[in-house]
Amino acid sequence: MPAVASPQVPSLAPTQYMDRPPFATLPEVRYTPGTVVGDLPNDVPDATSLRLTMKRKGKFTVGTCEDDSTQCGFAGTRTLSYGVLIEGSPEYLTPEGFLIDNFAIQRYFDTTYAQVKKFLSCERIAMKAVADIRRMVGKGCKAVEVTVDGTGVAGLSASWRADGLDTPVAGAL
Repeated sequence: MPAVASPQVPSLAPTQYMDRPPFATLPEVRYTPGTVVGDLPNDVPDATSLRLTMKRKGKFTVGTCEDDSTQCGFAGTRTLSYGVLIEGSPEYLTPEGFLIDNFAIQRYFDTTYAQVKKFLSCERIAMKAVADIRRMVGKGCKAVEVTVDGTGVAGLSASWRADGLDTPVAGAL
């Protein structure tokens, strides 16, 4: 009977990073377009392909208004839930190192809807928020999705993508 070659088994030798103690300080990473970042060239993508994703959820209250005939949610409901998902480029972070300060999202909803003449539908609130948040993030914004829920059981989402593709935002809410 002829000898059968055994299959190649990959090496289980420790990698160059296994000698670091757990939770060791990682090397500083600088994102420069077109270059590999940090000291992990096979593990970290270059900045031109890296996308950051931020999620924020919360509630806001719509103040008293003149017209609530088309309001989002059940009649008389004033507190709505929201979810925001933003994709952006690390090339355009704020000086503090943020894609956008997540607290700015809550402030946006609180201030925009504290005093309104007309209580908008969930659709109009979500569409307006997508446009406004896109402007807040600025040049590095690649996608925005906003979901508004006025009932606790059903929400409405609006989304925008810089590439114009009709695909869901990564990690959609």
